[in-house]
Amino acid sequence: GKSEIPGSAELRLDIGSNDSTPLKTEVQVNKSGTFSGKLKIDGLASGQYRLTLSSGETDYCTSYISVGEYIKPAFTIDAGFDKIAYFGWEHLNMTAAASFFDGTPASNIPFSIDSSNGTSEQTSDKNGAISKRFTYKDTENTWYPQSFYCSVGTAGAEDTMSQTETFVNVFPRDTMLNAKLSENSGSFSIEAETNRIDLSKISSAQDISDNDYSKIKGAVADIPVTLKIMEVTWKKNKTGSYYDYINKVVVPKYEYEKSEKQIKVYKSSTTGGKTTFENLAYKNYVDRYYYGILECSDSRGGKIGQTIYFCGDSYPNDSSIKNYYFSADGKNSLSSGESTNIRLMENSRPVQGKGRVLYAAVRSGIMDSKTVNSTGFSYTFGKNDIPNVMFAGAYFDGKNIYPVSSETLYYNPEEMRLTVEASADSDKYSPGQSVKFGILVKDKNNKPVPNASVCVSVVDEAAFAVANQIADPLGNIYSKYFYPIINTYASYVQHDFSGSGLAEKGGEGGSDYIRKNFLDTASFLTGTTGEDGRCSLTFA
Repeated sequence: GKSEIPGSAELRLDIGSNDSTPLKTEVQVNKSGTFSGKLKIDGLASGQYRLTLSSGETDYCTSYISVGEYIKPAFTIDAGFDKIAYFGWEHLNMTAAASFFDGTPASNIPFSIDSSNGTSEQTSDKNGAISKRFTYKDTENTWYPQSFYCSVGTAGAEDTMSQTETFVNVFPRDTMLNAKLSENSGSFSIEAETNRIDLSKISSAQDISDNDYSKIKGAVADIPVTLKIMEVTWKKNKTGSYYDYINKVVVPKYEYEKSEKQIKVYKSSTTGGKTTFENLAYKNYVDRYYYGILECSDSRGGKIGQTIYFCGDSYPNDSSIKNYYFSADGKNSLSSGESTNIRLMENSRPVQGKGRVLYAAVRSGIMDSKTVNSTGFSYTFGKNDIPNVMFAGAYFDGKNIYPVSSETLYYNPEEMRLTVEASADSDKYSPGQSVKFGILVKDKNNKPVPNASVCVSVVDEAAFAVANQIADPLGNIYSKYFYPIINTYASYVQHDFSGSGLAEKGGEGGSDYIRKNFLDTASFLTGTTGEDGRCSLTFA
């Protein structure tokens, strides 16, 4: 049930696992769930301790703190790039500013610069400034952004190291290639879409987070697109054998050799930024499967490639056991009102046949259940699904029923994210002088948020250089907390007759052997029930 925020609670620091006298104090909790309290930790041994806020028998939150001697770094370092994102052929300009914690520039100090391109050293100028120009090393035929890393830290004989790190996205190409795979009556179609990338549309790194590139989708690009069909085969090589004492047969042992080759090339050009390759009838088998490679070039001639699997890159398995599970097609982290397709998978591959699927949406209990005459279904993530919902069910292939393992959808809380801007009424203050802060809270659309509860913490800035604070209140509020345990049972029980040596050539006929021996050693009687619904059958 829903827990109410307590008016007061106990803040407890556990000294040891068997200690019955922890440090504790009572704190007042306001309506927004914030509180403050003090615990004196003099005399504690160095180590990690658990801090818990509780009321009655309920623990509301738990955190861990470290106690020990530490030395504050001498400098604070701020570093960043002059753009939010770059194209791969542009220079990446990093600048950093180093200063003492009182604001005095850290001039003529050696600093180490570690980046995706390697390590170098540079001395700060009289203003504590450091600058470095990087060249992106293009190694992939992709348009997707690559993260370029850079860290700046002290290189001299300091008591403790001062360091900061920064990242920036680099787009190796100026054209995006997107593909959509569809299946209909046993064949596939691939829709290819080509657009230029417009980095002028983004205002922050958040605009291209979570694999959402809609904001940088620019004008359509009508360009040639090629689809190469690749065939992957597994050659089965006998490596030996062993004797099965239970079944009294010799069982062969195998290893698999993988090879792949190009078997077909389709050529087209996008019109209005789109083209479709249809009637791709590439059925998958246990010993081989197929995938496609879409290729095009950007405006500078840079190659772009994207792989589309008609099935997974799975190692062939001699087992005849079929394992089924649900899999979200694409991302499984969704905003409220956003839809996704959930597909039925068989041993890491999409189910090719027909059938019916029973699925149940589960949180603390079964929320909803439906039966669909297909091997997949669409689901719209609603407010009642926050923060997560799990799907489990069963699959009927027309003959047998199989349990289906679960898939979980999570809430993406970015639509609830608020930004907080703080400004002080002066740049410098004397000891004992009052500080007045101006706080501005904005929503995701950059609009002011009225009636927002604000909590302000004041701490020595140097302390964050020792143990930086990683605060993610949005992720904590909407973290996954439904962990349903789902037990399934199917009356049809699968049996694995492969791998026993019976299904191999030179054996006794595989399934024919099973059928022959079963029929030859079994007796069958038939009868008809009387009016009381009973009959008796006697085996001789």
